Amino acid sequence: MERLGFSDGIYVHSTVYRPDGPEASSEFVVPPVELTLSDDEKTVFNQASEEILTTYTSPVRGGTASRDLQYVIANDNDDTTTTGIFFPGWGGSSQTASGRLEIARLAAKNPTTRWVVPTTPGMDGSDRLPASIRHELHRTGSFISAGEFILQGLRPALADDEPLDIFAFSQGDNFAAGLAVAAETNHIHDLKVIDPVGLQKRSWLEMFHASVIKAGANAKSYWAASSVDPESILVRHSKISVNESSRRRTVYERLGAFVDTRFRYPRAVGRAAFLADLQLALANISGEVTVMIPDKSEFNSLPNVSTKLASLAIKSAAKIRMDNFNGTHAFLAGHPNVLARFAGSLTQA
Repeated sequence: MERLGFSDGIYVHSTVYRPDGPEASSEFVVPPVELTLSDDEKTVFNQASEEILTTYTSPVRGGTASRDLQYVIANDNDDTTTTGIFFPGWGGSSQTASGRLEIARLAAKNPTTRWVVPTTPGMDGSDRLPASIRHELHRTGSFISAGEFILQGLRPALADDEPLDIFAFSQGDNFAAGLAVAAETNHIHDLKVIDPVGLQKRSWLEMFHASVIKAGANAKSYWAASSVDPESILVRHSKISVNESSRRRTVYERLGAFVDTRFRYPRAVGRAAFLADLQLALANISGEVTVMIPDKSEFNSLPNVSTKLASLAIKSAAKIRMDNFNGTHAFLAGHPNVLARFAGSLTQA
């Protein structure tokens, strides 16, 4: 693809892998205007910015004690027709200014979806995962038990018979696949993940190099090449404040959460169990499965992902779509409008 920056829009090459028959491919462009907020979307954005200041906490039974899972809801009104769960990237939290901006942009770009967004276990108001689940992550890299834990915590916000759409980015993709496995058959409608970090085995040091050193260099090149108004896409907004957690954490809790987010989660995704979790999740998905890979991903090689998804489609007798687009992993993390646009249905512009 070799297009640097989003000044001319996002160029998407979409390929559908099927268990039998040829691959179907198409190309289309998301114009730059769709990467900013229209006047109507700004209205929804401002409303969502206020709405998501209300934080929900749900007790989840895990191990010998009850643990809190924190989440926010955006677009909680009668105009929505679907419910979506969004898993942000590494260390994702609804209690930071950047996290709240990301959710508000998601709500604005997708006003007919009621968004439920959990705070990553161990971050801010969400307690750490139970020890048994942490050990499973460490040993196998599978996020199925973690997804089941999160699904239990989100139950108060979800209707029993309502199909769910799941949208996730980066490390959040692993939680998304785990939750899809834990859900009932056909309870998940669409699953869309962007640049999963659990497709290839990596050591902790390799994860650090990809996410910090390599990602930083790639992001700078995209900053320089994009002429889109930075104020319209950057992670900053004066109206969004940050709520303090309702419970003060002990030094032990804070140290444990630090170990999880900085070491345990990266090491778990480095075990490359994402594809195995996704394969088990396919039986519970009634709609479309989409894996989106930027052409300058710091974590994935396009030919490698293509081969794995084609093989998975054959083994699972499933249809899997792969969207390749001009971008990098780190650049997406700082551009909530791009992520928000990807959450919607990507159709021919």
